[in-house]
Amino acid sequence: MKKKLSKKNTEMTSMIAHELRSPIGSIRAAASLLAEGAYGKLPRQAKETALLIQNSADRLLSQAEGYLQVMRLASNAYEVQVEPYDIKDLLKKMFDEWIPQFKLKQIKLKSELKNLPDTVEIDQSVLAHIVYNLLDNAVKYTESGSVSIKVEWKDSQLIITVSDTGEGMSRATIAELFRHPMKRKKKVKTDGRGMGLGLYIVGKLLKAAKGSITAKSKGKSKGSTFIVHLPARKVDATRTGK
Repeated sequence: MKKKLSKKNTEMTSMIAHELRSPIGSIRAAASLLAEGAYGKLPRQAKETALLIQNSADRLLSQAEGYLQVMRLASNAYEVQVEPYDIKDLLKKMFDEWIPQFKLKQIKLKSELKNLPDTVEIDQSVLAHIVYNLLDNAVKYTESGSVSIKVEWKDSQLIITVSDTGEGMSRATIAELFRHPMKRKKKVKTDGRGMGLGLYIVGKLLKAAKGSITAKSKGKSKGSTFIVHLPARKVDATRTGK
């Protein structure tokens, strides 16, 4: 018989994640200042190293937050928090954070926003996890070429499509992608690039938000595409004072 995580365990995990945020955030901020030349212009290799530290700190911070979300989901303590956001501005900021990572790997990042309202009601945390994990996954498994992310609004949903020119996947791999990493069959290769926890988290968060995610690929070395449908209700301009 499965046991649900206790409220005490969830609260302890939340405290640990909170304690991790501060030092990781400080590392990220310091690396960012170095990379931007706040203390003087750096040689190219030194700047690239500072960017690598910054991006690694970002990933670690996201992993800590992701683990917390898994604990909340497992204990039924996670609740979708929908608020109005300037969706174009929010997405642009999310995409801009990834530019250094793509430059380091010399991969082109293409983005497109289509038919988006000025303001939508959405769970910002769910959207952030979707964008982070799908771009993180794409850059991990793409050694050359490009990654594209397209976001459009249709039928009160954000449709997010992330495509890459990377390694591609078999049907067997796709079938296991969104399962718990410890319960997957030996189909999903990690080869030192993580356990694939991010896609599991995205799947669970989307289920809680009444959204969905699918993946497709034409096979090995033919790239991959992930398509997300996330509920996002348009906010009337008169309600926001615009």
